[in-house]
Amino acid sequence: MILFLKSRARSLQRRQRGNMALVAALAALPLAIVAGYGVEVAGIANERAVLQAAADSAALAGAGELSVLSRGDEGIIQTAQNHAMAHVTGLVT
Repeated sequence: MILFLKSRARSLQRRQRGNMALVAALAALPLAIVAGYGVEVAGIANERAVLQAAADSAALAGAGELSVLSRGDEGIIQTAQNHAMAHVTGLVT
């Protein structure tokens, strides 16, 4: 009788270990998805910050050119575009 109970306890222990392995395997996929989502969100936030810095730089450069009357509208636009492109060279492919 005692031998039967020991065998039963070992069998139960093996099944519990198998259940834990199954739970871990099933939990791995959602965790990987969440981690990947976090990386994507961080990348998007970084690109947004770079683009905002480029827009700010272009606006300030264009505003600075307003005091130079000899350049005209095209010169102001060109200066703003040059400053914006200088900030986003790493993003533009």
